[in-house]
Amino acid sequence: MLSPRLFYRWCGCFGRRKKGKLLAVFVASWCLPFILSCRQADAAVNASLSFGGYPLSAEADGSYSIQEGAVLSIALPGFRADNTTTLALDDEIGTVQPAAEIGAFEGLITVPHRVGEKFPLILIYGADGSTRETLATVVIIKAPVVLDSWDNPAFSVAMTLYYQDMFGLKQIWVSPNSQQRNPQRTTLDGNYILYVPAGTYSLQAEAVGYQRMQTEIIMDKPGFINSAIKLEYVAEKNMKSVAFDPSVVGIIDALLTRLRELSRDEKMVELTSKLLSPISWLMMISSIFFYIISLLMQFGVSLFNLPNLGMHALNFIMQIYRGKSDKHKWGKVSEHFTFAPVPLAAVMLFHEPDHKMLEMTMTEPDGTYGFGVKEGSFSLFVSKKGFKFPPEATKHVYRGEVFRVTKGITPRIHISVDFVLNGKPNGEALLLTQSLISYGYLTFLILGTLLGLWTMLVKFSIFSVIMLLLYIWLIGNQISTMARQKQLREIGHQVKLGKTNENQPAGN
Repeated sequence: MLSPRLFYRWCGCFGRRKKGKLLAVFVASWCLPFILSCRQADAAVNASLSFGGYPLSAEADGSYSIQEGAVLSIALPGFRADNTTTLALDDEIGTVQPAAEIGAFEGLITVPHRVGEKFPLILIYGADGSTRETLATVVIIKAPVVLDSWDNPAFSVAMTLYYQDMFGLKQIWVSPNSQQRNPQRTTLDGNYILYVPAGTYSLQAEAVGYQRMQTEIIMDKPGFINSAIKLEYVAEKNMKSVAFDPSVVGIIDALLTRLRELSRDEKMVELTSKLLSPISWLMMISSIFFYIISLLMQFGVSLFNLPNLGMHALNFIMQIYRGKSDKHKWGKVSEHFTFAPVPLAAVMLFHEPDHKMLEMTMTEPDGTYGFGVKEGSFSLFVSKKGFKFPPEATKHVYRGEVFRVTKGITPRIHISVDFVLNGKPNGEALLLTQSLISYGYLTFLILGTLLGLWTMLVKFSIFSVIMLLLYIWLIGNQISTMARQKQLREIGHQVKLGKTNENQPAGN
């Protein structure tokens, strides 16, 4: 090749030294693109392929046998790449980027999953990709596969490669600059890729719920490991050599694997169809029954107050028969501690001062009550089993005082009652009882949901899906109810603290 000094002396032969310098600069600037293109073409032809820190050797016909999914590294010494320079291998497109060595470039491309086919590895560069150079010919070979006990590709199996050191101890093999992962996990197709130099190795496959498998590998020359492995599922009776993954993903995988095995067990399928499935449906029917009962209780309906409900309906019919459609709501009857409405409470209207009862009505499901608008002096009294009127509170509550009603004006009187436990007002006990019942009902629903899910896993049907959706809906409704009860407890606690502060004497 012509050196710069010889080129300079050749140009100086045509004139003086200064003119020779100018002529050299002119000729060099004119010929520089051609010289660089020639150097790029020469460098592209001399490209070398490597994988995982090891150079790849060509076969007798000049082609390279490379496993599917491998990421090739192509060294391009002396080649100057730009932003448009790429690599192509069938449908795969690779990149060309600066290498670790200053001024050098290297390419990276993934081998496609086209086993048994041969493709040229092409370097594309120049303006609009006009120049294409074939760097090598790649023959795609199959990567080794790890199978489970049912001959399905095993995903996320930990593959660890060991070698024996000079002292005979087993050590984890490490590639140059750790360019190959070890251990590595298998892909969705159950593949793993390892390229090693000549030597004796031990390959270990480890997966949750399966026996650890070890294979001795002897490599006569550098190359890809091509050892297919089949895992053996370990039954519950022999758990000593089973691999366990302490991570959350490993625990979930182990649980799903165990559930899958149980769902295929004939005895478990028979037990589910004959016992667990009927129990699940029975729990569903019971849950819906309890939900309807609780819904009716919100409207004041229960097995113990059906007579009161009949009386309330009779009273309502009598009011319609008497033509008392002008009845207006006077207020609401509620529990003093929790502010919960008290349905189906008897509210009696007395004329004063002779204390003669004029009319009695029952509270609505929301606790409201009312009478036809009258004129005069009256008082009210409330009666319901389990509640006490007047309440123990002495401030800001109605306690049966006489009030005056003017014709045409509807009075507004809200009445508070105390929940009575063992003869003593105890609103906290009412909320505590409701909370315990709610937690028990929620636990009942969760157990039913688990049984329904298991039934659907063992034998899928549209009825099991409907049952599971009903359970989920009931659980959501119950959680919402418990949230409202919690708010009532907090409000009641604040009211109780306010009463305590009012009863305390003022400081000096």
